[in-house]
Amino acid sequence: MNLLHELVDTARETIKAGYYRPSNEIKYAPSLVKAIAAAQADNVRAIIAEVKPASPVSGKLIEGGLEAYVDRFVDEGACALSVLTEPKHFFGSLANLKLGVRKGLPVLMKDFVIAEEQIDCAAHYGASAVLLIASILPRKRLQTLIEYCHLAGREVLLEVANRKEYEEALASEADLIGINNRDLRTFQVDLQRTIDIAAGFEKEQPVVSLSGFRSRADLDKVAAVADAFLVGTSLLDGTTSVKELVLP
Repeated sequence: MNLLHELVDTARETIKAGYYRPSNEIKYAPSLVKAIAAAQADNVRAIIAEVKPASPVSGKLIEGGLEAYVDRFVDEGACALSVLTEPKHFFGSLANLKLGVRKGLPVLMKDFVIAEEQIDCAAHYGASAVLLIASILPRKRLQTLIEYCHLAGREVLLEVANRKEYEEALASEADLIGINNRDLRTFQVDLQRTIDIAAGFEKEQPVVSLSGFRSRADLDKVAAVADAFLVGTSLLDGTTSVKELVLP
């Protein structure tokens, strides 16, 4: 069993345990799509800063409270936040999601979403968008969850891992398309993945390049095909800062 399968199995167990506590309450959330467009209009790079307490690859990433990190990301010009809510492998929490939403920026709920109650949870806590991963969901089920997100007033960032998934995503109702530079089967990172997958296609949805960025030079490599950049580990470990990355 590879790590991606393990993460999906863990998601099923977490749902069954009642972690996501579905609720009918839906909170207003600002648009992630509009936040990316606003950054582009201001001629700065659209940085989605990730709040990730730990990862299966890097181990623990945050010492002490999260709020200081989040405040720094906001102050330095992130257009949005990505908050991990998966509790076992990434040490994420719904409390972290609530903290991120309080800052007023659009927030992506980043998790291994396979059920409607996880989307209900996102809506209850005020997340702007929900991550769906094409490689872990059958195509028909994926479309059902996209529609459910929209009924809940949430945008969808649809993550793809190859050109076939990307082409299908372009034809879907997803609001944004994410291209993960990290292979979720092996967790190896290659920025060339975004270029190889997105190059040559006309698109309507914004493309977000996910993972592996450690400098402005890294962003430069994919800037021709990406509208926004999700950055996590290098912001948390101090390798770079949002302030440095937002510069065009």
